[in-house]
Amino acid sequence: MNRILIVLLSISITAVSFGQTDNWTLYKTVEGVEVYTQEVECLENKLPDQTAYILKVVNTTNKNLQIEWDLAIWYNGKLATGTEPIEENHHLVTIEKNETIIGDCATPRGALYIIKGFKAASSKTKLTKFEFQNIKVSKS
Repeated sequence: MNRILIVLLSISITAVSFGQTDNWTLYKTVEGVEVYTQEVECLENKLPDQTAYILKVVNTTNKNLQIEWDLAIWYNGKLATGTEPIEENHHLVTIEKNETIIGDCATPRGALYIIKGFKAASSKTKLTKFEFQNIKVSKS
């Protein structure tokens, strides 16, 4: 009986884990490139526990492309990135034809990862909004 319970519990945990990986929200489609977001908990050993948005970029064309954008972020309702685009918030992703690129918690910086907040009880800073501005797609 205990073995059956353990097997059923393992199957339930696996089903929940797989269900979370398909929870993508389409943010925008530009010239055959789809950008999706997913909110995740990142519990990596080397970093403070945090919640974040990871990105999935899908090239639906038969051409190698680049997609670039300026990231604008608001923390606690206030624009944190300034009104003018700066290099630090400019991102460029090169994506092969019919390829999908997915961010992850192991790479907590860069184009495919946006920190939402830290899980520590003392942290009051929370991401309240983000936008991809000046989105451009070009051949790579």
